[in-house]
Amino acid sequence: MPVDAKIKLSTNRVIHYIYFFLVIAVIFIIYFISMFLYKNFYITITQSEVVVILKKDIASEVVDMNKFKQIIGKIQKKKQPHEIKLTADPFK
Repeated sequence: MPVDAKIKLSTNRVIHYIYFFLVIAVIFIIYFISMFLYKNFYITITQSEVVVILKKDIASEVVDMNKFKQIIGKIQKKKQPHEIKLTADPFK
């Protein structure tokens, strides 16, 4: 059973649909570009500003890493259990 339905598309209607889809596409493109710029530039800049501000407040003294490592090593040595040396059996 052949279908003889003809679709009547006038040029004005086609132009209207093309215009509508182009507007939607431009809106999506602008949205994705703005999200990209927000995530990759704005957030990065604000985080770097926070780091600079915190660095000024917190890191006022420089830590000598060699002494720090020595102290940490001594603390770790104290935390380790001592070996128990068994002597002769006291019950003999």
